[in-house]
Amino acid sequence: MIVLEEVESNFNTADDLTIELRGINLSIDYGEAIAIIGKSNSEKTAILRCVSCLDKPKNGSIQLDNFNFSEFDQEQISQIKQNISFIDSNKTLLETKSAFENIALPLILKKIPLDEISRRINIVSKELKLIDKLPLKPQQLSKTSRTLVCIARAIITSPKLIVCDDITQGLDLKNSLLIAKTLQNVKINAKIAIILATNDLELIKVTCDKVFVIDKSNIVEKSNTEQFILNPTSYLGKEFIKAKSRLELPTSIRKQLEPEASDGYSENTLVIRCCFYQKANAEIVISKLIDKLDLKINILSAHQELINSCKLNIMLLELTGTKNRIIEATIQLNQNELFTEALGYVE
Repeated sequence: MIVLEEVESNFNTADDLTIELRGINLSIDYGEAIAIIGKSNSEKTAILRCVSCLDKPKNGSIQLDNFNFSEFDQEQISQIKQNISFIDSNKTLLETKSAFENIALPLILKKIPLDEISRRINIVSKELKLIDKLPLKPQQLSKTSRTLVCIARAIITSPKLIVCDDITQGLDLKNSLLIAKTLQNVKINAKIAIILATNDLELIKVTCDKVFVIDKSNIVEKSNTEQFILNPTSYLGKEFIKAKSRLELPTSIRKQLEPEASDGYSENTLVIRCCFYQKANAEIVISKLIDKLDLKINILSAHQELINSCKLNIMLLELTGTKNRIIEATIQLNQNELFTEALGYVE
């Protein structure tokens, strides 16, 4: 297990900004993945640098298997680093070396015999479908293949922890999902802990067990992934989910959204995101609301997603009625475990 307790640190960015971390607490088990999300990339990076032994915290402790390596000297930290792999947002590779040579590099540094290196790379490359990419130089690789080579290099030494900084940056949805499923398989099959700094919701849905939201140097929300997507509690978490939900709306409706209802109308229309797991009886609840509150409810879209083996139903609805009845409807939906998020009003 990796545990951060009351970690405080300063991180100086390339722009000479000083990023502070205050009282950071998080934990992760082997075979588990967590996401760290937030507005500031620098705050997320500061946490990753501490966990990866690149920066030493000013206060607090970072423990790997009950060893507090924030108290270790440089030689001891070098030993700890051998259990940690880091993938940066640029997917840095040696441009003059082939994919095979890039993957082999950490094994070469450990003086592993060449035949054993070849054996390990052959196994990992088959798992990640990289066999035909091994002779190629980085500039000959697609963004997705480059990312997969970085993952292969990260897991080739059988680390206990992989730390990833915006690993799906620059990838389209299809290839982001490919990377997400690859990391999910690595997590499960190799029992490796994975920490992801990301704002990619699809990656979080597929790969992560927990979500930590950082804002203004503090962790402001901790939740399992299912609960975070269903009902985030922090302002930043709510805004994150709301922004992603708006993208699912038809463009014609998205362009009309207003934060407040227009004055002078007897009825208003509120667009909401409604999420619930299978145990909530949505059809009965919605039917009762229509009868009781005299509302018009229009289903804009509905789909089901698998979040860590749990089926999550997501609906985008238009509620039309008086403002008070719309508010009452959202209260009753939440009380019946159909969690809602207001996306905006339309005329």
